[in-house]
Amino acid sequence: MAATTGRSRRGGLLLPLVKLDVNFTQPARYDDWVTICTRVADKTALRIEFESRIMKGDLTASVGRVSKDDPAGELLVSGSTKHVWVNKEWKPVRLDRELPEVWAAFKALAEA
Repeated sequence: MAATTGRSRRGGLLLPLVKLDVNFTQPARYDDWVTICTRVADKTALRIEFESRIMKGDLTASVGRVSKDDPAGELLVSGSTKHVWVNKEWKPVRLDRELPEVWAAFKALAEA
């Protein structure tokens, strides 16, 4: 049995999209300034869901302080994406078992 290194295992995980939900409220126009606000909505060691909003306007002054419930600006698009951790063979894997240090760091960031 060949030994695997942490380096080879790290390069083998993928996070493909398995579900997309998008609501287009209104269009952006040429030269409009838009800001994309994304947050982790849900996570497990196997799956992750992101919620995103595309707002019209420059919200860079409030980066890190945009309310998840009511970001400033005019809503253009809202939606969510769901992803599943898989290995090189496209088999689902648990991040906490494959890369526990990455899972711990990810949880800490998502909960901050």
